[in-house]
Amino acid sequence: MRTGRRLPLLEPLAAMLLMVPMLQAAQHRAAERANDTRQLASAWIRTHAPPGSTVLVEHSAIDLVSGPWNLLFPLGSAGCIDARKLLARNIRYAEAETLRSGRPVVDLGNVDLPRLDGCRARYLVLSHYDRYRDDRTHYASEWRRYAALTQGSTLRQVIDPAPGLRGGPAVYIFERVPGPL
Repeated sequence: MRTGRRLPLLEPLAAMLLMVPMLQAAQHRAAERANDTRQLASAWIRTHAPPGSTVLVEHSAIDLVSGPWNLLFPLGSAGCIDARKLLARNIRYAEAETLRSGRPVVDLGNVDLPRLDGCRARYLVLSHYDRYRDDRTHYASEWRRYAALTQGSTLRQVIDPAPGLRGGPAVYIFERVPGPL
């Protein structure tokens, strides 16, 4: 029903009411980006891993490269390689693609089985672990790699995403007891 009266505040008020949920969503996304699970995992390593420890990371933990740890990174047919050496030699994209062996994901599950022993580390920072654990039927061979490397390890930390607080994948941090592997 029209009254014929002008309502000058109605349109700005309606716009503001529509903007509130949009601003909240933007704030939540910003908080998630600022508190990514992979960054929190790196912070955990900085706090808990003694200097000289070998740390395998499945994500590009560039923030750990300057630290006092031996960093390993899984890269398909190459196995797990020293992350610092890889960065120092400026690996070319074509070479990385070849080493990935055409696999879409660079993770422990796609490391060539004969090279798996080179992935042994005191700390395992795994960001693809739950994908393979939760679907062992489709990813049986990938899961066996994770199971082999985490066997005898202690799960030290799980960093889960939380809507509006933390973004990224669930990250699992395992520790192997120091000594012969």
